[in-house]
Amino acid sequence: RGGRGMGWFEFTPDPAFAAELLRRGMERPTPQQQLSLARHGVGLTLLDELAAQGYARPSTEGLVRAGLNGPDLDELRAMGALGYRLGTLDALTRLHAGGVGPEFVRELAAVGYQGLSADDLLRLRSHGVDAEFARRAAAGLGRRVSVDALVALRAVGRGADPVDARPAAASSTPLAGR
Repeated sequence: RGGRGMGWFEFTPDPAFAAELLRRGMERPTPQQQLSLARHGVGLTLLDELAAQGYARPSTEGLVRAGLNGPDLDELRAMGALGYRLGTLDALTRLHAGGVGPEFVRELAAVGYQGLSADDLLRLRSHGVDAEFARRAAAGLGRRVSVDALVALRAVGRGADPVDARPAAASSTPLAGR
């Protein structure tokens, strides 16, 4: 009715899944944790990929948190291929929750910002600096602009237009200039 439905289900945790987590050195998931992992499609393949990329073994609670607001398997693989193997699932989840994913990294790389640290990526994203903003700021100044400068330009509302990125000309009157 109107695209809505209602019903009941009974969830039965898979003891084999819990046993596999234990075998991998993790804590046994509670039934609620196992339901959350199942609902969000977090399985052993994600754990296998984390191990293959050299990530530390996450806690069961960390795995549940990643299921709620972290990267999926495809994003984990894409970020690894881009050189972002952050060592812990929590660090990668922090990037994902901050809006930093493979597409954002690729777009910045395309305008000359390759190999940025995870912290710099988060700073840029949280200040609303995207690839187009960086491109326009660089065009306005005639050179690549540092991450600090991009953040500063965005903070004062400059850089969206190449003309805005240029320093204001010196003026002899208080009303001239910007």
